Amino acid sequence: MALYVLSYFHGWQLLDSWLTAPDRQARVRRLLTEQLLPADLQPTN
Repeated sequence: MALYVLSYFHGWQLLDSWLTAPDRQARVRRLLTEQLLPADLQPTN
C-alpha cells in the first residue's frame, strides 16, 4: 500500500512541473491522447 501512495505523490509532482509550461492546453491534450513515458515528462532545460 505504501508504494502505491508514493507512486501517486511522485507522479503528481512530475505532472505538476510538466504542466506549468505556457503550452499547458497542448500538453494536457497530449497527456490524454498519447502514451507517454515518465522520461517524456521530464522538464527540458
